[in-house]
Amino acid sequence: MNKNSKKLAILLAALMAVSMTACSSNDDDSKTETEATTTTAATTAADETTTDEEPAEETPEEKDSEITAQEDIQFDPADFKKDELKTAQIKEVAKFSSKDIDFWGDTDSLIYSKVDDKTIACCNYKGEKLVDGKAFNVEKLKYTDLYTYSIEKDGMIYSGLMDAKGNIVQAADNGVGIYKELNDHFLIAFFPEAETDNEDEAIYYVTANQYSIKVKDEDVLYKGKVKVYDIESKKYLENTTVTTSPNYSAYGDLVSFYDDDKNRVWVNSEDKVLELGYDYNTVGSNMLVAQTEDGRIVYDHELNPLFSTKYTISEMSSTEDFFMLYDGDTKKAGIMYKNGAIVLEPKYGNITYAGNGFFTYTNGEYGDKVGLLALDGTEITKEDYKSIRGFDVPGYFNAAKDNGKTDIIDETGKVIVADDDYGFSESSSYVKVSDTYDYMVWEKNEPALKLASGTYIGKNMVFSYKDKAIFDQVTGKKLVEDVDKAHMAYGYLIVTKGDNSTTYSVE
Repeated sequence: MNKNSKKLAILLAALMAVSMTACSSNDDDSKTETEATTTTAATTAADETTTDEEPAEETPEEKDSEITAQEDIQFDPADFKKDELKTAQIKEVAKFSSKDIDFWGDTDSLIYSKVDDKTIACCNYKGEKLVDGKAFNVEKLKYTDLYTYSIEKDGMIYSGLMDAKGNIVQAADNGVGIYKELNDHFLIAFFPEAETDNEDEAIYYVTANQYSIKVKDEDVLYKGKVKVYDIESKKYLENTTVTTSPNYSAYGDLVSFYDDDKNRVWVNSEDKVLELGYDYNTVGSNMLVAQTEDGRIVYDHELNPLFSTKYTISEMSSTEDFFMLYDGDTKKAGIMYKNGAIVLEPKYGNITYAGNGFFTYTNGEYGDKVGLLALDGTEITKEDYKSIRGFDVPGYFNAAKDNGKTDIIDETGKVIVADDDYGFSESSSYVKVSDTYDYMVWEKNEPALKLASGTYIGKNMVFSYKDKAIFDQVTGKKLVEDVDKAHMAYGYLIVTKGDNSTTYSVE
């Protein structure tokens, strides 16, 4: 295989492996969206990056001295909107011949037609070829409603951005090799300029292997520039430009990275460099915390004071609504709402977020057994479980036990399924009984949907190829029948019968 062929090594399923230098960009589920950080080498600021000189910011002590005390901020439980289970509402939006069209995947399918033995052309939800048939790969960008698509030009692979309907947001003609998600506000854009043999200056590399975490002899490395793209303004932030593989961090509408001198640089969504230095710690997506002699002052990203607190504030995994309060004197933990209101004064040894306004608590230390805690402070279960966690279905939790089994419990603490081997997930919520799969029917609060086979295709829908039907897992009712194949693609349900497909929007 020649070098150009290796650069354009495209599998029929469009699974080209593109990697950052130093290591791969593996997801870390323990991080929240605003903590998203690329796992790459340390960054270097681009030489040409300059900013207009700004007046020095006031220090925390120079700000308004009459700052609201945290205990004066009231929490109204009605402010927090719990997620609700919703039955799938489908509406036909398109029909097309799928004779020469195929799908890759179930819950987020790639729609494509074969061009030749080495390449494919991607299609939109109507079966129409994207970018005049030039797009050979489409991938959903995590945290966002955008998709990145790839084309080949002059022996290079370039990427653009589109929405779920196939409308082009950024065309693949502005020099971006790849886009990577940073959070729901920002993407990272890699601009390759030339090949390089120097791994230290490479911003990314293309590998002929499907998965790769290390550069190999046959891989192609590229040097160039990297910068952040703002999804809302649809602009690149020039003051985030670096020339080595970046280690950006995003906190709501702020991006941070390190320059040549290891100074931390902060850039907001207006492409303005902020002089924050090391005086502030970021918490969540919109708070900056400064230490004072009397405690801590919490600011917004414009350095307007929000409130003062005597507690340490830290993030809870999987939530931007709630934070943990820690009392350094009593060594106890409590709960804070995102507006600064104290939901629960520190009284427990440890608290974690379980999902949908529920928490785990222990009177012991981290690692001890836990119970389920409601937003109003009610202890729903005793500290009987090794862990309790939600699984994307509002109102239900996996409660792991000492015996290696898992109880599926609801938000009242009732055990719905006892001693399950693995616990439930949104896509795997059934009990295998003899020759049937008993899927949960959430409205009935029991595994009451009995199917001979079942594949979860997204949005609480299950397709049974033996029943040739699609079922709604919220109600247990049949949504569509006489189905040969069913896929979700770009958020749409696509049902195939013979050589014809029907596309449905799903609300």
